[in-house]
Amino acid sequence: MNKNQKIKINKIRFIKLGTQKEKKENYCLENGKMILGYREINHENSIDDIKDECSKEYGSDGGAATRHANQIKNFYDKSETTLWITFARKKVWWGLIDSTKQPYKDSDGYTYRDLKYGWQSEDTQGRSLTFENVSGALLKTQGFRGTICDITNENVKFDIEEYTKRLINGEKLDEVNQAEKNQQAIEQSMADLVKMLHPKDFEYIIDLIFQYSGWKKLTPGAGVEKDLDLDLHMPLTEERAFVQIKSSTNQMQYEEYEKIFFEHSDIYDRFFYVYHSSTKDIQPTRQDKPIHLLGINAIAKLIVELGLITILIKKVS
Repeated sequence: MNKNQKIKINKIRFIKLGTQKEKKENYCLENGKMILGYREINHENSIDDIKDECSKEYGSDGGAATRHANQIKNFYDKSETTLWITFARKKVWWGLIDSTKQPYKDSDGYTYRDLKYGWQSEDTQGRSLTFENVSGALLKTQGFRGTICDITNENVKFDIEEYTKRLINGEKLDEVNQAEKNQQAIEQSMADLVKMLHPKDFEYIIDLIFQYSGWKKLTPGAGVEKDLDLDLHMPLTEERAFVQIKSSTNQMQYEEYEKIFFEHSDIYDRFFYVYHSSTKDIQPTRQDKPIHLLGINAIAKLIVELGLITILIKKVS
């Protein structure tokens, strides 16, 4: 499959690639196959006969037997515009049937079908479909207790069909695009307000950003107090950070503080240089220890993400 190739999707189905006991999932993912059990049932029978077999074999009532029969028949869907999805390894996987190949059984009686491009865990734009990038409205399907089910908008308020089609094709919902535009506008507003801050208020906001991010302030030490705005400790990793804050700066001034940081690199693990204005982008001259340059855009983004909008507005009002 070519990257950026849009997939035509008319129907969406979820399939479970065997039970944990059967241990067929990895084989299917790695070899681009779907699998169906129901080994006791003759899949070639009519749907009514399959219902009767399921009732006798599994002791199912009429409704359950119908569900079993529908799952078996749906497995043989020949349409290459039916999108099949499954969940494994904390990712969403998708595939399309290869209609040129016939279903077949293995020696244990399991039935297999080949997928046209194998199982894919990235959208058509190359973005990984890990669980954190996927709506919970779709992920809840993995709780389905059967083998195959349709993904439809029935009984849900969320347009899960349209969402899934766009997810696979790397397209965002209109609502998401609008939300991102709104977020960008808010971040730009925060950047404008930050530039209006008095230097002491700017230092206060930056102090809060580090506090809200989990850093703890230490008393200045090592004889570098006059060159150090914040001396921070991260309890989770036991790291210590050297922080210098400037309202406006330039490359030459930055390099002076970078030199001081490396002179005390036996004490500090990382260097944060925070500023909101500069004539040119600041660039580090060394890479042998973590250096973080936080300019106005990074600061504005953190203010939004950490919930400091109201505090900033009050500082400028």
